[in-house]
Amino acid sequence: MAHAQPKFESIKNTTYGIVFLGTPHRGSDLASLAETVAKIASVAFGKRKIQTQLLKTLRENSQQLQDLAEEFTELHSLYKIVTCFEQKKTAFSKGFFSKTEIVVPESSAKLAIEGETLVAMNTDHRNICKFDSRDDSQYAKVKNRIAELANEAPDAVKTRLKPGNVPT
Repeated sequence: MAHAQPKFESIKNTTYGIVFLGTPHRGSDLASLAETVAKIASVAFGKRKIQTQLLKTLRENSQQLQDLAEEFTELHSLYKIVTCFEQKKTAFSKGFFSKTEIVVPESSAKLAIEGETLVAMNTDHRNICKFDSRDDSQYAKVKNRIAELANEAPDAVKTRLKPGNVPT
């Protein structure tokens, strides 16, 4: 992670908040299904081999995700965390395949750490970061959280950067 590399020290020290939109911190059970569908598609349609490593990483409770979560746990106290999660099922269909499911449930999206702000989004995974307009209520939820972080950040970062306060 970046915190272990000196060249990223300034980013670590001047970042105040992080907003996650439908991020599968604990993976998604749909990743295994997507991996299977990708393999079938490459065989059935004669397409070049589809890379499935990312899908393997996104499997529910994968070791890579557990390792990332553990590393992030060491840093989370430095940041304000906002976690947005979907509440609607996403529809998938391709040829004979059809499924409707929540891709990243709240249980996978949330980090379950002290100070984390959870934001329930009345949308599906495909649209969690797409908004119809500035009047969209889901846009307002995200915009308001980002505005709060932006308002708090200058003083908080200035305090953090005072000699003797820089986190290690």
